[in-house]
Amino acid sequence: MTFWCTLQLAFGSLWKHKLRTLINWLGVLIGVASLILTEAVAGGAKSSIQNRLDAMGKDLIFVWGGQRQRGGVSVWMDLAEKDLEVMRHQPFLNGVAPVVEGQAVAISPTSNYSCEFRGTTVNYLGIKNFKLALGRNFSEEEARAGATVVILGKAVRDKLFGSADPINSSVRLGKFAYKVVGVLEEVGNDKHQDSVAIMPVRTAQQRLKRTSYYDYALLRNRDRMPIEQSQQRVRQELLRANNLKEDDSEAFGATSSQEILKSYRQGSQTFGYLSLFTAAICLISGGMGITNTSLMSVRDRTREIGIRMAVGARSRDILLQFLFEALSVAILGGLSGALVGVGLASWAAEVTSWPPIITVRSIVFGLGSSVIVGLLAGMYPALVASRLDPVVALARD
Repeated sequence: MTFWCTLQLAFGSLWKHKLRTLINWLGVLIGVASLILTEAVAGGAKSSIQNRLDAMGKDLIFVWGGQRQRGGVSVWMDLAEKDLEVMRHQPFLNGVAPVVEGQAVAISPTSNYSCEFRGTTVNYLGIKNFKLALGRNFSEEEARAGATVVILGKAVRDKLFGSADPINSSVRLGKFAYKVVGVLEEVGNDKHQDSVAIMPVRTAQQRLKRTSYYDYALLRNRDRMPIEQSQQRVRQELLRANNLKEDDSEAFGATSSQEILKSYRQGSQTFGYLSLFTAAICLISGGMGITNTSLMSVRDRTREIGIRMAVGARSRDILLQFLFEALSVAILGGLSGALVGVGLASWAAEVTSWPPIITVRSIVFGLGSSVIVGLLAGMYPALVASRLDPVVALARD
């Protein structure tokens, strides 16, 4: 029997049993689509994290107030101006910027947008490596006076003003109107950073947060000391300045940009493993479905197999027919899964904070997995069919 004749018989059998074929096809499709989507999202997360590290820098330290124990009672330690002065006098630091932040609705004459307001000092943009696309930073005089001026992130500007120049326009945050003095360049790999409104810290404290304390302080470390040592040194100096002991180590919290991004990497890696495990389960389930339905097909077509053998079909012809059936379903499922996976990854790029990265490797890996699943799932039923005794097969009702 020729190869094309065997292939024609295989496709004819698949078309005859449409429901079985559809179920097996869906199993492989879901598995391959999950593999491609998982690889794309994990790759996008890894690239985004690396971009954030490059943009943020490896030398940032975050410090915030914590809790100390007194007589079995927890007392909250707010980060105050005197603590900032302690940090500003440390020679191993290259900049200190307090931050007060929260959520607010920014309102322009034509639109509104829910964003994060961030009160800070003049040097904040330099410490964060943020650049201005339009306008200017607020001045020291404006910061000291608590002036109602604001710098908009790219997403806020686009929503409130579109492509129009917003400089010197008015934006309402809370009960007060603010003059737009600048627009940040698009961060791009972090939509959260594009949805901010930056203003003088005193303005945020008095008009929006209504507090005299700071949520946290952002520090930039000098190269002369490893960041882990600087982080520990800052906490020690703050404890000493507040007459606290080493036992009150939780009175001030501190972490670095490296630690934050390391936790992001671990989280994305764990997510990738879980997603790959889920995709593997889907593929295995699809393979088991192919095996099960193929065995059912062998049982239902035993007499047909006996007749074919009686008129001259060899065991190899029977084996190839059933193997082609399993492979055809797996390959069709793999191709469909690749299209669905690429489509889902493209859609995810519009709704996630990092764009998934679709690679040729992930598509080839998905298609290769479907072929392997088809071979492994179809081999046993094909061997069972090819080893049937023609006499016994013809005697079967």
